[in-house]
Amino acid sequence: MSDLYLCANLEEKWVVKKGRFLGVLICNHSCRTVQSLSSQVVAPKAERDDNSLDLLLVNGSGRMQLLRFFGCLQFGWHLSLPCVEYVKVKAVKVRSGINTHNGCDIDGELLCVKGQVLCSLLPKQCRLIGRPARDCL
Repeated sequence: MSDLYLCANLEEKWVVKKGRFLGVLICNHSCRTVQSLSSQVVAPKAERDDNSLDLLLVNGSGRMQLLRFFGCLQFGWHLSLPCVEYVKVKAVKVRSGINTHNGCDIDGELLCVKGQVLCSLLPKQCRLIGRPARDCL
């Protein structure tokens, strides 16, 4: 069992979601898979500059459910699965249950996490300098 806290604004009240999750995916951009096919986008509604994170909750348990999720992800159908919830949030706190695995995969690197993880945006922490793309002119 994992506890999941969703927050629309860090000063506002947190929404708590408890349950069994096969996956908790937090994205700040569309997140293409390694194959980079146009249909393989983890968070298709995500925008880099919308000041929100896109949260995908994959509910349930079992290898078959996880296999089904990844199979549908290959074709861009994963958001239509009844076990998948897609929410835009400002911040997320994730705390794993007592008898659950405490690994956290961050951009392909598996880290051991003790306690809870807080994920939020840091506004205006990066400034990009360059020419605009030609098709944006």
